[in-house]
Amino acid sequence: MKQHRVVLLLSLLALMLAAHSGRADHRNEGGGFFQPGHRIGGLPSRHHHFVHQKQDYYYFGGNFFHRHPNHYEVVRAPLGARVPYLPPGYVSFHMGPRQYFYVNYTYFLWDYHRRDYMVVREPIGAADALAATATRPFREVYAYPAQGQSAQQQDRDYYDCHAWAVEQSDYDPGMGGQNPYRSRDYRRVMIACLEGRGYSVR
Repeated sequence: MKQHRVVLLLSLLALMLAAHSGRADHRNEGGGFFQPGHRIGGLPSRHHHFVHQKQDYYYFGGNFFHRHPNHYEVVRAPLGARVPYLPPGYVSFHMGPRQYFYVNYTYFLWDYHRRDYMVVREPIGAADALAATATRPFREVYAYPAQGQSAQQQDRDYYDCHAWAVEQSDYDPGMGGQNPYRSRDYRRVMIACLEGRGYSVR
């Protein structure tokens, strides 16, 4: 029942994002999420390959794969695995001082030092925290690629700049109960970061 509740809330949030952002269609080009056991013939060249606990994994669009002779098979996200980016559609929330990210039934923590995302167990109280995100106003800085950045690079740059802006301003536009005056600091850092990476921002 709890899982159904989270799925429903995430679907609602996805619709809100699609209505709010002109990039909605472009950001969903990852190919979709699949259940463990799903098989595909091949992966795009921009997939991420890594070794975790002496096993090879392949990551793309929020899905983790094992390679077989004639296909790739979706597997559950291995705890402790690290990936360089998250696919569109993720939700972020705080549990105490920690900021978690949730997408495709998987929880991640952002590592500011290593600049990647680590798969973690579901934290206690995560369902309520996810439910609260659906009631918060969504605000964002709009950035357009001025140097032909790929969709994957756009998402990575946006996530990195968002994390940096939150760290520098102590303000997260996705969270409630914060000092509204800090939103100007968040926006200033976010814009400077994105412009420095070759985006036109408004």
